[in-house]
Amino acid sequence: MKFTPALAAAVLLSATACSTIGDGGEDTKTNDQGKITDVVLASHVSFALPKELVEKFETDTGYHLVIRPNGDAGELTSKLVLTKDDPIGDVAFGVDNTFAGRATS
Repeated sequence: MKFTPALAAAVLLSATACSTIGDGGEDTKTNDQGKITDVVLASHVSFALPKELVEKFETDTGYHLVIRPNGDAGELTSKLVLTKDDPIGDVAFGVDNTFAGRATS
């Protein structure tokens, strides 16, 4: 899959629409009202976003983006399936069509 700024923007916009699920871990940031301000993106290890895009997302939304790499697409999919009751992220990117059936069943 070719990385494009439009793809990155779509991933980040979908992250803002997600509610925070899971416990967020010990390093989860909250604002003055106690609202979680981290958005955790579980991805495959080769996923990368330009620093400028991450900064723009954080400035525009008020959320802090935490990218957590989780191996290749197969490993990421396995982790997502095995942790469905306590998710490893708020949003995931990197499940390809080879593993999509396993992730959705």
